[in-house]
Amino acid sequence: ATTEIYTLSLHDALRSGPGCSSVIGLLGECGPFFAGPDGKSLLRNPWSWNRNANTLFLESPAGVGFSYSDTESDYVMGDAQTAKDNRQFLLNWFSNFSEYSKNEFYITGESYAGHYIPTLTMEILQGNQNPAEKINLVGIAVGNGLTDQYTDFNSVVPMTFWHGLFSIQAWDQIQTDCKGDYVTNNSPACQVALSTATP
Repeated sequence: ATTEIYTLSLHDALRSGPGCSSVIGLLGECGPFFAGPDGKSLLRNPWSWNRNANTLFLESPAGVGFSYSDTESDYVMGDAQTAKDNRQFLLNWFSNFSEYSKNEFYITGESYAGHYIPTLTMEILQGNQNPAEKINLVGIAVGNGLTDQYTDFNSVVPMTFWHGLFSIQAWDQIQTDCKGDYVTNNSPACQVALSTATP
């Protein structure tokens, strides 16, 4: 049975990195096929997102994976420029495939997409003030997003404790010696305490 196609989802080099190719998502995660064990064949993915939605895999920023530019300056960028370029890509894509322009649109990604998705979302929302350039964005999702390096990495110790990976005694000692800073606290006592938390 066929599934009605009702959404358009942007995934996956809003993936990682910065600089990780969306081909990993396409052929190893949520695309319609997996790469076969021989590296030459394709196997159908029974969990593919395109069973329920149209799915784009965007190579971003310029120079990642199969993306390229004939203009050398396009390779000098940051997150803000990447967001502008990605929005322009979407505007061009919806212009060329206007039959999808009214569909609900979701942006998804993982890892460094914790930067890419919020910045692209802001670009889209600001651009949507011009009705001629409206993108029907209805939702975003970020998996294991890297949004703030200190906050993200500092959450690892409490997360592993609350998942039962080390003892209450080790936790109490870590709290005493590290005082909530598990990333930049280089005191010998903190480092010794943290070594007891290694599962």
